[in-house]
Amino acid sequence: MPLDNSLMNDPRFWAGHLCSSFGQIGDPFEPAKVVSAFGIASEKALLNWWHGATRYDADTFDETDGILEDPTRVEVPLPRGVLLQVLIHPGLAEYKLSSPGSEPLLLGEAGPHWRLPLLRYEEWMSLADSPHAQGLLLPGAWVTQGVDLETMRRSVEALFSKLGARDLQAARSLSKDWCQTMTHASEHKWWHEEPLGWVTDCEHSTRAAASKDKALVQRLNALLAVPGGSPGA
Repeated sequence: MPLDNSLMNDPRFWAGHLCSSFGQIGDPFEPAKVVSAFGIASEKALLNWWHGATRYDADTFDETDGILEDPTRVEVPLPRGVLLQVLIHPGLAEYKLSSPGSEPLLLGEAGPHWRLPLLRYEEWMSLADSPHAQGLLLPGAWVTQGVDLETMRRSVEALFSKLGARDLQAARSLSKDWCQTMTHASEHKWWHEEPLGWVTDCEHSTRAAASKDKALVQRLNALLAVPGGSPGA
């Protein structure tokens, strides 16, 4: 898998990520608004750049459902030596976590065949020192019951600026759109269940309480544990 972390220094990467990774619940972002926020010349310019970055091939897209054997990959270190890998196919983003010496574990997928949410609000907020990690994980950071949407909206607005948004009014509008989308996630719950750790009632998630792979749920929770957190956090 070709690793290219330099992509994350380009505002077009984040614009393309926002346009391609949402829509599983609620509405996707409006491309025109994303393009405006990140100062990109046009929707067509963004689409052409994104196709190049993800190695989109119209001739084979339908045959493979947009899945490549060797997709573009970006990586971000998380706390306690954990590594986040995101494999960016033309039709899907795969999220994987690993610790030193271990094989990557599938955390989830964002795309037509999605496996979300990825993580809890508290886990996402614990990554505030890493805008790239927060940006990559944003599609799977569903706000569930008990979380103040306005508090997280401000966090998302600030994140967009850190990722290269140039039009602050447009970035604020995007953060409000994100909040509207998250109202569709608020029906789902997270709770701490021994011995699994944090689980969700969303059956599409790899951390679902109903998952048949209990060992995977436990291992993912160990990698995502918030330092100093408690089962009631």
